[in-house]
Amino acid sequence: MIKKATVNNMEGKKKFMITCREATELTVISEFEKLSFSRRISLWFHMLICKVCHLFQQQSNELNEAIKKNEEGKSLSLSLEKKEEISLLLNELRK
Repeated sequence: MIKKATVNNMEGKKKFMITCREATELTVISEFEKLSFSRRISLWFHMLICKVCHLFQQQSNELNEAIKKNEEGKSLSLSLEKKEEISLLLNELRK
């Protein structure tokens, strides 16, 4: 069972700016349930200004799509381009 994450101080208070941690939690929560209007706006605004969280959201969406395809019986594989990109990143980390 997936434990439902909660973002502190979001409901009941008008908190427009959220932290990266809160944005990450909201991204994960949004995969399983619809966010309230105020949460969606806060997340959207954060994604406009934070490239790292935006990248996390994109990668999370890609993973979810891959999982859905696999659940439909399709095989999963990375494109040659993605494999090369990962290989380059790993080589950089090893240096």
